[in-house]
Amino acid sequence: MHESVHKDDPANFTRSWFAWANTLFGELVLKLVNEGKGHLLAG
Repeated sequence: MHESVHKDDPANFTRSWFAWANTLFGELVLKLVNEGKGHLLAG
């Protein structure tokens, strides 16, 4: 996940890797799996 994205140009972002947002997303994935809702992650 990016830290921020320009509203008119999604290819223009501040950082290509932002640890805080990635950590929160990882916690969400683990929570869903641990609660038996892993099927929600299937695309």
